[in-house]
Amino acid sequence: IYKFTCSRGNSTYIGETIRHSKRRFSEHLGVSALTGKPVPNPQPSRIRDHRLQCQCTTTIDDFEVIGRETTSEHRLCVKESLFIHRDKPNLNIRGASTPLVLFGK
Repeated sequence: IYKFTCSRGNSTYIGETIRHSKRRFSEHLGVSALTGKPVPNPQPSRIRDHRLQCQCTTTIDDFEVIGRETTSEHRLCVKESLFIHRDKPNLNIRGASTPLVLFGK
């Protein structure tokens, strides 16, 4: 589970990946994880959209690993949802990657 913080400090994003973190961070930046050069058809990314709108300088240093889960992808999504609920990152569109029902009526 990772957190992106804009270099200007006004925006954050929380995400999860089962791949190597450098590869995922590079995808958000629209660059190759191997060469650091721009890729021709980058995947859609809220972080890249923000970077273009904000016109801020973004590097891999703006990402940090904030949690880990190695036993199951479902538990990974639950942990990501808990971090999103706690930190309320403004670049995340959905409020959670998996619905959390913590307290019933």
